[in-house]
Amino acid sequence: MPTAIQNLKRVRDRLLDGWIVSCLLLIIIQVIIFAVALSFGSILGFGYLVYCLFRMTYLKKRAKKNEGR
Repeated sequence: MPTAIQNLKRVRDRLLDGWIVSCLLLIIIQVIIFAVALSFGSILGFGYLVYCLFRMTYLKKRAKKNEGR
């Protein structure tokens, strides 16, 4: 039984030192960066949409005001 536990510890140490963990960490970091970029882009897109809507209503009001002249 102690040899099985020692073998498991050895496998765990090899995995921690190995390339599998570094690849998994790289994938996780890439996913986090993608999520941050996606959320930042969504916030910017929503802000631009609100800005355009306000600008359109302002220009419509101004056009109606100038229409009577």
